[in-house]
Amino acid sequence: MLAYDKENNAIGIFATENKELNSFAIRHTNRGAYVGAKKFLKETGLLPGANVAHVPIKAGLYIAVKL
Repeated sequence: MLAYDKENNAIGIFATENKELNSFAIRHTNRGAYVGAKKFLKETGLLPGANVAHVPIKAGLYIAVKL
């Protein structure tokens, strides 16, 4: 599940086995894995114009990235 913390300008990823609001499947490739969440990023105004990479941090139950 994805969450957006507007106050801290961060996105959090929380693993869940159930289909819930803002849950997205993890897709695996030969080079690793990714979460296809373009709609979520568009709706929150966070969709970048190019590919970007951020170092994740542990934030409670979430894995988060500061934007």
